Amino acid sequence: MFLAPPEFAGEEAEARSAEVVSFWLPVGKNEGRIVLHFAGVDSISEAELLAGREVIVPQEERLPLEDDSTYISELVGCTVYDGAAAVGVIADVQFATTSDGSRRLAEAAPLLAVTSPEGDEILIPFAKAFLVRVDTEAKRVEMTLPEGLVEVNRTPDGARG
Repeated sequence: MFLAPPEFAGEEAEARSAEVVSFWLPVGKNEGRIVLHFAGVDSISEAELLAGREVIVPQEERLPLEDDSTYISELVGCTVYDGAAAVGVIADVQFATTSDGSRRLAEAAPLLAVTSPEGDEILIPFAKAFLVRVDTEAKRVEMTLPEGLVEVNRTPDGARG
């Protein structure tokens, strides 16, 4: 696997190669996260130098997912359709966390951060109740969204308030 800065779009050779020696799932305030021990990183101070890096697993080495699961990297770039109408392109997938941001809320549906043709950000729950079909090869996510959801969850020009 490789370690790269956030939003990395370069080649694997430009990222830092990393080997996982071990891993564990913490409990308490870090529950829901994974801790990776990389070869050659043997102290907290060395690990802190890697803070904020993204872990990149080459596609050919990814584990197969359950039938109803999709890798985030496969969703990014897909166009979301509400029926026949194109809503926009998935720019990111966001996960709800506790108020202090320390733990992901597993029971909450992830949010698709969709960029509309006008440049607005629209947050759409990636909920099975709305999902019709995901075709990552065709870069298409078909949904049936509740009336008004797109307008309510639209942030003009991607602005945050």
